[in-house]
Amino acid sequence: MNVILADDERLIRSSLRSMLEELPLPIRIVGEARNGEELLELARTTSPDLIFVDIRMPKMDGLEAIRQGKAHASGASWVILTGFSEFKYAQEAIRLGASRYLLKPADPEEVEKCVLEAIEEQNKSAYYLNYEFEHWMTMRFRLLGSQKVADAAGFDAYRLSGTTLYLCNPDSKPNEIDVLQRLAADIQQSIAKKTEFKEVRSAIVSPEPDSLSIYWAMSRERNGYETLFEAIERQAYSVLSRNSNLAVHVAKTGVCEDLSALLRRTEELRALSPLRAFFPFHDPLTALQLRAEGDKPDRLYVAEGLEQLINLFRSKDYVSYLQKVAALKKLNCDSFFRDVVPFRHACRYLAESIGSEVRADMSPTQWFHCLHNQGDKLLSESGTSMQTDKTDVIQKVADFVDKRYMEDIAIGTLAGEFNVTPNYLSTLFRKRHGVTFVKYLTNTRMLKAKELLLTKSGIKVHEVAQAVGYFSTRHFTKLFHEHYGCYPSEIRERVGQGKEMS
Repeated sequence: MNVILADDERLIRSSLRSMLEELPLPIRIVGEARNGEELLELARTTSPDLIFVDIRMPKMDGLEAIRQGKAHASGASWVILTGFSEFKYAQEAIRLGASRYLLKPADPEEVEKCVLEAIEEQNKSAYYLNYEFEHWMTMRFRLLGSQKVADAAGFDAYRLSGTTLYLCNPDSKPNEIDVLQRLAADIQQSIAKKTEFKEVRSAIVSPEPDSLSIYWAMSRERNGYETLFEAIERQAYSVLSRNSNLAVHVAKTGVCEDLSALLRRTEELRALSPLRAFFPFHDPLTALQLRAEGDKPDRLYVAEGLEQLINLFRSKDYVSYLQKVAALKKLNCDSFFRDVVPFRHACRYLAESIGSEVRADMSPTQWFHCLHNQGDKLLSESGTSMQTDKTDVIQKVADFVDKRYMEDIAIGTLAGEFNVTPNYLSTLFRKRHGVTFVKYLTNTRMLKAKELLLTKSGIKVHEVAQAVGYFSTRHFTKLFHEHYGCYPSEIRERVGQGKEMS
């Protein structure tokens, strides 16, 4: 908090300074004035938050200084220093906007109350201004692509900057936004406590479900804005470094002259965000860095594949996860494995995101094998009771097939019946029986067909086909031949000759 002391008596100023400097509060005395004119000059040049002003001063008294000074320090709190005989002037000062008055000689406890009230008032003001900016930014993202964005008013005269956070820790994933929200709030509060950032507005926005952004706004009239934005970023990264247990990627837009430029850079960063897998956590990433990585052969495709792999693992889609591993394996990734530093970061990214044990010293074959094994954990990570439930479901499916093999049965229908996904049911079935569901159904139908052909001498092939669930005799005959190595019409002869049937 920036404080000005204005009194024509040096002893009064010195006494106030001593009291203020002893307080355990964020106070910085930015100037002392001996008269009203000096006070106005300080108000113009130091951006004060709290001003102690004597009513009777030479050249310009305190009341006139308040009248004129409000234009230069509109957000400052004013405290009048007055003697008992000047009480009527103090009342006039209160009417002009002074927050309170102090009788000379000032009491240390009363001085502290003035400071605490001023800090509280500043915090309230900052909260509402930040809330206004946050609402404005949220609406801008909701209206993205609409003409209304271009017509947006409120912060058009501000320069803007943004930082987006991506959390990778798998254990935090279910509450990812809560974790990011707390982290962003810590950053926002740490900046709000700094006096040099009091003119900066901040907003926490979640434009995407898997990330959270902090945006800052600063009036274009503010000189030295580059240095101030850099200081804000340093403060933000300082908070991040204190949370080193969180695997967080950081992407920054840099300073933008207006909202349109900010939205363009934000959109570009979002499109390139999968490439963060090849960079260390906590280091700020720019679009330029991400583009440079994405320009390498197949690098963006690999990055997007890794992101999809993580999402499939977290959604427990076992089959699709393995298919994505296979797709990545088919891609020519030689340059990816040779690029040591990005490859090492990608290994850590996968370790933090899904708990994978991939390492940078693995060969490509070992690396993909490790990812494949990671997928198998999806089938065993549930508890014993859940495993029993899985077994029961698979047994029910097998019983269903054994009894109703002649009907039109599909894995999707059965999955809906037992309230699981088709991919999940198919994977569990194969793991239990060693064959796919379709193969199991076909085997069952072939056994039943063989039984009918051997026990009912007058039955025709097309009747057998229909009895076991096939409406096409040709298709049934083809499957029967593939299964037994002979046609349905030959089965009795082969069995009579004692030939083995598979």
